[in-house]
Amino acid sequence: MLASGGLDGRIQIWDAHSGNQKCSLEGPGGPVEVKETRPLLCTGSDDATLRIWNPELIFTFLIAYIGYGYHTEGLTCLAITSDSIRAITGSKDGSVYVVNVTSGMVVSSLLNHADSIECV
Repeated sequence: MLASGGLDGRIQIWDAHSGNQKCSLEGPGGPVEVKETRPLLCTGSDDATLRIWNPELIFTFLIAYIGYGYHTEGLTCLAITSDSIRAITGSKDGSVYVVNVTSGMVVSSLLNHADSIECV
């Protein structure tokens, strides 16, 4: 599986061997960054959400979003830990959050930047 995210907010799922598109997921609209954490997919977007998808079932099953101890402005970067258990997100609001991919809960926050986070 290979996934791509675009400025249109769509997430495309591809068969890496054949190059054929398997499905298209409707994201939140606006730019989307995609990281694969098998068998799940994590996306971050300008609406300040981290969405955790099951691409085989073609739905979002967890969303971390504004107002629940999470970012207040759009996500600018996203990474997945090597054990695929946590997502790390950076935002225009200058914060970095570590989120458990299974529960969607914030497990740690780094709040000392004065401006947008550009990489994690």
